[in-house]
Amino acid sequence: MSTQPSKLIRAVTAFYRLVPQSLRFWWQLIRHGLVYGWLAAMTAGYDALQPPVPPQSDAAAAAAPQDRRPPLPGAGWSFAFTLAIGGLLVAVRRLAQAPHSAAWQLAVVALLALVLVGSAFLAALAFGSIRPDAAESPAFAALALLIRHPGTTLSLALSWTGCTILGYLNPLVAVLLAPGAYLWLTKSLLTRTAGGHAPLVAKP
Repeated sequence: MSTQPSKLIRAVTAFYRLVPQSLRFWWQLIRHGLVYGWLAAMTAGYDALQPPVPPQSDAAAAAAPQDRRPPLPGAGWSFAFTLAIGGLLVAVRRLAQAPHSAAWQLAVVALLALVLVGSAFLAALAFGSIRPDAAESPAFAALALLIRHPGTTLSLALSWTGCTILGYLNPLVAVLLAPGAYLWLTKSLLTRTAGGHAPLVAKP
């Protein structure tokens, strides 16, 4: 009986942490024009989950290494990802009209794989962009991370799949919780892959 209140408190706390993250994600996505905003929305979400930095004195701040993150070509990658999703939806619709078409079956499988790999790539790219020591070629670094850690790649793809299924089963819950849960889970996965632990801490 004593564990019930603590479980309820944890559930309520998680809810109030995930909802603001989800709303921030949707706002960034809309702000960047929807089809161009996937990477920007993920990057903003990961950045908001970074632990707060303790204040420094002026001297310490001046002596600290400067953040030299390279700019990301986010619009291009996001638009390509949107095209993959759109192509998958078209292929699924065509397959429903012609269920025995081998060509559309192959197209659905190929585009589904492309969307899943693309979601993992964008997550790795966004995660790499929030690191102060971000690589000069962030896209290459993200691709290398996915190749070196296939287990993480699979987990990222499954996380996207789970959010998609939730959106199909319960759109309202998905809108409020899925992006926040996805960002926290994938950031935790990527942080463990890179070493360390990612606490669920959100910036105000």
